[in-house]
Amino acid sequence: MSAFNDNTDFDGAAAFIKSATSKSGKSASNDQKLRVYALYKQAIKGDCVDAQPWAVQVEARAKWDAHNAIKGMSQDEALKKYPEEVRKQAAELDLECPSVEWVPNSGLPQITLKSGDGVVKLYKFGAHVSSFVHKGKERLWLSNQADLSGATAIRGGVPICFPQFADEGKMKLHGFARESVWRVVAGGDGQASVTMQLANADLAAAEVWGAGNSFVLNYTVALSGDGSELSLELSVENTGASAFTFTACLHTYIRFDDSREVALSGLGGCDYIDKCDGRKVKTQGEGELVEVQREAAKSAAERGGAGEGYVDRIYKGAGSREGGGAYAFARRGGGEALVSVAQTPTFADTTVYNPWLGDKQGDAFPDFDDDGYLKTICVEPTLSKASEVTLAGGEKFVGGQTVTIAVA
Repeated sequence: MSAFNDNTDFDGAAAFIKSATSKSGKSASNDQKLRVYALYKQAIKGDCVDAQPWAVQVEARAKWDAHNAIKGMSQDEALKKYPEEVRKQAAELDLECPSVEWVPNSGLPQITLKSGDGVVKLYKFGAHVSSFVHKGKERLWLSNQADLSGATAIRGGVPICFPQFADEGKMKLHGFARESVWRVVAGGDGQASVTMQLANADLAAAEVWGAGNSFVLNYTVALSGDGSELSLELSVENTGASAFTFTACLHTYIRFDDSREVALSGLGGCDYIDKCDGRKVKTQGEGELVEVQREAAKSAAERGGAGEGYVDRIYKGAGSREGGGAYAFARRGGGEALVSVAQTPTFADTTVYNPWLGDKQGDAFPDFDDDGYLKTICVEPTLSKASEVTLAGGEKFVGGQTVTIAVA
């Protein structure tokens, strides 16, 4: 399915360019203005059929010539090319328009949820939550280098990994859900919640997951009344006759001013698979906090000290153990609470990730900011290979996560 399956992008671009101003004082040339005008007219009306203005009618003649020059371009093509031209000019002229909720560097239809002091933005592409703002402060991390074209998965926010978690299987990394276009089935733009859906019938032939697998995914994203809590719920229903098995996770990138200054509680006493150290099984100390700088150095030392470390750990059964699945970030040294994260016990495992200096660095990872390790820590409700779920025909899995802001 194409990411451009409605006119949301076109309408957003039109509203943006109408009121945009240049942050650096640049002005559009006549040629730039005419390109935008011509594409808009072609998208709305099709080929130019108006009488040619007199040459002395300089402005009207220039507009007519520009529109007539693209005669034969289909309206569908113009609908796509218009926002592309607006994006190009937004970059060239350093344009901004805070009053319009349209992302100049994204060609993907976007939904905005609002409630109390909270605003959430997500894309139909991947049902990808890209932003959670509470009281004017961003609480999710999105890479400045993220590809927002719809050509590949978006780096940051909350990618949905399904039907495969990480590389634990034969599919492409994290499966197809994060790179598929979902549709809205309830709620939507301007409301406090939205439910999006993806089914096997929506997949391109090359992405079909098993000849006999028939499924429907529903994903509900909701804000609490005061806007301080973001709720994410994923349901997987087997709508066919044959059983299937899957793994999954919600790959939540939580944003911090400085990851070195926060500590994560709630994982003390848990066994974990340390992917930085050859997937060895280790145990988090009872009552021990997770501080990513220290833990990255620890994993690097335990594997022999070669190169920088990172944190990539699957805490086995952390979500399903009694009293588990509830975690909190606070300032190091017993400081104030910042963010709490809770997951349903149906997501049996919890993954904690931070690349530090040993992962996602340099040209090999062009969509990950080189200083991203200082701005984010991932806490992910997970179904790893060890806790994979099998659904018989008609059965359903439901699991989720809430992210609650503790301080402004």
